[in-house]
Amino acid sequence: MLEGQHKPLDFAKQVLNSELISSVRQCPEIHLRGWTILDRWAYNSPEKLMDLAKQGEVMLLGRLIEQQTLEHNVLLDAPVNSGTSERELLEMSHVQTELL
Repeated sequence: MLEGQHKPLDFAKQVLNSELISSVRQCPEIHLRGWTILDRWAYNSPEKLMDLAKQGEVMLLGRLIEQQTLEHNVLLDAPVNSGTSERELLEMSHVQTELL
């Protein structure tokens, strides 16, 4: 999982075209968590992300919204101040964070 200092969508910009990045930024259903997920996919699985993008904007945005919702719900239900990282919480909930 990506951690550290970088701007949202920095990694995704290296993999996806500018029109698709613009669509992600403008999609009202996608927020910072979605941007973080997209960066994670771009960093860890750039080829798989490009394959998903080739299926079309609707497919990519739909998959991203689905993943964002899943991760958001798991993290929302997590105990506050548990000392557990987001990555660990997702793993403990058996959430697949990478593109398959």
